[in-house]
Amino acid sequence: MRGNEMKRHVITILFLVVAIACYAIGAAGPGTAFLIVGGIAELTFWLRIFKRDQS
Repeated sequence: MRGNEMKRHVITILFLVVAIACYAIGAAGPGTAFLIVGGIAELTFWLRIFKRDQS
């Protein structure tokens, strides 16, 4: 059970890292697609943060 919880947190943090990277790439040039992917990754991050446990 503890391993699954840790895996969930790691994946959540990875979504935040991907969002920041996509924002940085999209802001540096004409990367509208990167801004959109960054927004989706950030939204996923926040949804996973505030999601209540099913157990």
